[in-house]
Amino acid sequence: MSARGRALPEAPAKIFLAIGRQHIAPFAMKPQHTYTLRFVDPPEAPCLRGDVVVSRGPFTLDDELEMMRARGIAWIVAEFGGDGARAKSTRLARSACP
Repeated sequence: MSARGRALPEAPAKIFLAIGRQHIAPFAMKPQHTYTLRFVDPPEAPCLRGDVVVSRGPFTLDDELEMMRARGIAWIVAEFGGDGARAKSTRLARSACP
């Protein structure tokens, strides 16, 4: 399992994955979680237990926070894109997650 997957808790949690379809397989090893996955294109088949959001950024911090709160997200796993994405993701994590 990837380091990202190992970092998740053992107790069931709501996880937001924004990492791309090619990187989600290791998270199947943690089936106790409910995942919200965001993809640019719809997946060809079901991926993990949870919901798929098909959307293309850029995303505002307020929109991201609303999605996290509405879905009860407690953990975020994301890859950083360009245009200050690392700083934005860090602000989001600090604002949205307990």
